[in-house]
Amino acid sequence: MNNSQESFPSPKAETSQISPEQLRRIDTILTRRLESEFGTMLFYSNEHGSFMPAKIEDINRILNYLKLKPGQKFTDLGSGDGRWLFLAALSKLQAEGYEADPLIYGIAQEAKTELLKEGILNEEDISRIIMENKDLFLKDVSQSDAIIYYEGSGAGSENVEKKILQEAKSGTKVVLYGHIPEKNGFKNLKILSTNDRASVMGFRIFEVPEK
Repeated sequence: MNNSQESFPSPKAETSQISPEQLRRIDTILTRRLESEFGTMLFYSNEHGSFMPAKIEDINRILNYLKLKPGQKFTDLGSGDGRWLFLAALSKLQAEGYEADPLIYGIAQEAKTELLKEGILNEEDISRIIMENKDLFLKDVSQSDAIIYYEGSGAGSENVEKKILQEAKSGTKVVLYGHIPEKNGFKNLKILSTNDRASVMGFRIFEVPEK
């Protein structure tokens, strides 16, 4: 599908609902937990797929760009260490994620507990977060207002796009993170914005077309 698209806009700090200090502390806690398991490479792969953490500043910029309203539903298909969900909850969104790998899922649960203990998340934030240790294809996305998927996870972009097109409502925003320009990524969603970089941490933002 050919779509008009724009480059991802420069960040505007004043639009963020999350303070730089909160972002720094979340990043520090998650990085420490990941390094204790995987070392400084921060990469993990097994039969469940691959995990590489998104940059905290990217997550914040993307959430700002999506302009979701408080209470809208943000879904992470392959939620990893929970970082997208934590920032979504701080942005007053209903944050739901599925993660098939029990080790990564356990790290996310431990991180959530620590973020609450340290006062970075409060009880209201925690109540907005749902994390389940299940395959992402079992997650119903029909009520989602925005969906994030890491292209390098191993689930297969074609299969994930098919699921989104079948289930998601028109107008749902879709973030393809870890996009590699040489790959096609999602072909049948409307491209809204791109940030293609010479690494596995590029991303593209799409919208589910009218049905």
